[in-house]
Amino acid sequence: MSKIDTPATPSQAARPSLWKRRPYLISFLVLLILAVTSGLIYYSVTSRTRLEEAFTEADTMDPGWRLQEIEAKRLAVPDNQNSALVLMAAKQLMPSQWPVWQDKSFPENKNRREEEVLALQKVFANPDPPVQLRDNELQLLREELKRAAPALAEARKVIDLPHGRYPIEYSKDFLSTVVPHTQDARTFANLLAYDAMLRAQDKDVDGALTSCRGILRVSDSIGDEPTAISMIVRIGIRQLALRQIERVLAQGQPSEASLASIQQLLEAEEKEPLLVIGLRGERAGMDTLMQAIQNGDVNLARLYEGLGGGVYSINGARTLVLPGAVNYDRAALLHWYNIAVGRAGMRTVEGQRLALEQHEAEARNLPPLARLLQVSWSGLGRAWFRDQASMRCVIALVATERFRLAQGRWPHALGKLKSAGYLATVPTDPYSVAELRIQRVPDGIGIYSVGEGATMGAVPATAGHASTAPAPDSGFRLWNVDKRRQLPQKPGK
Repeated sequence: MSKIDTPATPSQAARPSLWKRRPYLISFLVLLILAVTSGLIYYSVTSRTRLEEAFTEADTMDPGWRLQEIEAKRLAVPDNQNSALVLMAAKQLMPSQWPVWQDKSFPENKNRREEEVLALQKVFANPDPPVQLRDNELQLLREELKRAAPALAEARKVIDLPHGRYPIEYSKDFLSTVVPHTQDARTFANLLAYDAMLRAQDKDVDGALTSCRGILRVSDSIGDEPTAISMIVRIGIRQLALRQIERVLAQGQPSEASLASIQQLLEAEEKEPLLVIGLRGERAGMDTLMQAIQNGDVNLARLYEGLGGGVYSINGARTLVLPGAVNYDRAALLHWYNIAVGRAGMRTVEGQRLALEQHEAEARNLPPLARLLQVSWSGLGRAWFRDQASMRCVIALVATERFRLAQGRWPHALGKLKSAGYLATVPTDPYSVAELRIQRVPDGIGIYSVGEGATMGAVPATAGHASTAPAPDSGFRLWNVDKRRQLPQKPGK
């Protein structure tokens, strides 16, 4: 009986074919591995090269840009001239839970309704400049300044101290560096603002302007501290001083000597390069952070989570696992900051603003980690341009008051202040690259900037000349003498 051949199963039939193809599959996998490995090596080498180029760029454009170098080159302030040390001593004299209107939970507020405390907070934070305080508000202000009298006496010493430098210890990652003195500076700026408010109420207008000088000196106590938050705090304190100056001028008529003195200080303050200081510090700090990541001192996954970057996203995974990715992002971020510092160092604020607006748009092209770490500069830039506009407005405001004091009338244009010798140049508006605007209003005069996002057509076309339109809220006001020191309205009106 002959043997019957059974047909091969499909798996048996395919086996020889697959076996024959196996060498090709192995070769393909080997080639794929080689290609991926070569790509990773190329990416890693390229990333390192880009980082070296960014280092060279920074060294060439701005020698001494690293954090330790910046710190070593900061202004050295002798102890007996250091306003920061004065304020640190004043802090030890501050009463606790001060001022009482700061928090409803303070025991002193046990008999006050929450809406009463909120009303007090509002009036002391943003008082109507020409309106006097009510009797209860005035009494409370006196009581609180009496409680803080030793600290105030110590803090007023900074009026004659133009420089300050706080001790600061940088963390390995820079991000967690502690700067508690910035909050203390805010406290003393407010203390001097309340002092100016009370002095103006008591018709000590020159003394009130002196306290405004003190507010500016509190800002100076932070000095050239190389962090964005430090510069933002300095700007915030300067803004407080500007609004207090406006209020002092709305409460009385300072002497020419006091006006000239505060104008001179404002002109010096306006020239302080706070944007450049902050950006140089942030560049050095972010590169310090990147170095800490590479040294293993910072957990990259936790950093991503803390910054809201989505560690489990494709971008997060890329930085965590791809060799050279941190170098790549570090190079991109450093290059981006190099350009930002260069643009911030332009001669005019107007040029800075236009250049940095373009730079902000370019941030969208940064790789993921770099994009997360560049956000702080944007807030600094916006604060800086608003600050420059406000500083110039108040310089012109003080010069206008000096003109009125001498001439007995308001100037028709800011150019009159220059020809009369009260301004060296007519201040320009950082937002319009034209002169600041001056407007006549029924009870006085306003000086203002068109502001962020505004256009030249948003205000009267005749730049530098007065109009009868209401002054914008973003500007600053001077009141006719007979409209100053207005009595407060009765509650409920």
